[in-house]
Amino acid sequence: MSPVPVNSLSSVANFGLKQQASELPVFHNWQSPLPNYFSELDNRRHLLQAKNKFLEMHPSGVRAVDKKTKYCILMIMFLNMTTLASDMKDPMFLRDNRGGTAMADAQAKLGNNAVFQPKKHVIISYETRQFLCMDDKSVVYQSSEYNESQCTFVHEMDSEYTDRYSRKVNESTPAWYLGINKDGSIRCGNVTRKNQDSAKFNRMAVDQTESSSSPPFIEQKKECCNKSRCKNKSDSGENTRNESKKCRRLRTRCKKQRRMVFKLSLKQLKKYYNKCVDSNSDFMKECRNKSKSKSKAKDRKRQRNRRRYRTDSNPR
Repeated sequence: MSPVPVNSLSSVANFGLKQQASELPVFHNWQSPLPNYFSELDNRRHLLQAKNKFLEMHPSGVRAVDKKTKYCILMIMFLNMTTLASDMKDPMFLRDNRGGTAMADAQAKLGNNAVFQPKKHVIISYETRQFLCMDDKSVVYQSSEYNESQCTFVHEMDSEYTDRYSRKVNESTPAWYLGINKDGSIRCGNVTRKNQDSAKFNRMAVDQTESSSSPPFIEQKKECCNKSRCKNKSDSGENTRNESKKCRRLRTRCKKQRRMVFKLSLKQLKKYYNKCVDSNSDFMKECRNKSKSKSKAKDRKRQRNRRRYRTDSNPR
């Protein structure tokens, strides 16, 4: 059977109802390490698709593939508010003087048919029984042990019923989103934006196992840049970006040393001469020539504008 798109609102609303019997086998001899207040979303198995690729939790790592395989079948658990309310004392669930709770009052204002969208999701591979996680350097990985801070994602949904999954290291840092590259690799969370297509997943329900074989796994890079706004490394255009960064770094260093040249020691003066003054230095070879060419182009543009202004102000 082909996968059926899931309307997340209807699936959340009916998570307490009796579902049809699934053709998928059940887990044997496996006890979920999740806390008791996590429940299965809708008693169904799911596929996550973005940029026409399916998220696959292969035994060798996480990636995206073009065709559905048995490693693409996922279980999604969500934070069950009813069970959590009985286990923890939160102001949201404490009863007020009228005998109600803050959550019940909010639902009454929205209407009887309104449901609260579950915010925290846990994604598990149905085949390998691994948890999908994101570490503190925004690298996506899978683990057999559940880590509450790294293996719990915040679930969001837009008006087109596409799902987004993100996590934060702490409350002061921006959200890191789960995303897929065009080549099938998993994007680093710190370079994935909320409005990008690579972070918008279509969730599909499946009622049977997939028999198609998985393609050979190619090891991907597992390091992400530490800066808040940076991009994944790619072969195209990498050298030009590195050269411009190198020039900016050298220019800043040379300016700083030029201002305090009389305070430099003999050793520092030699370094300053070799890096910033000598004609064979990297700064003079690469960066100085570029700055000169840019300044010449600006001078030509100014001259053209002056001629144009003179002809306009003094018409014949």
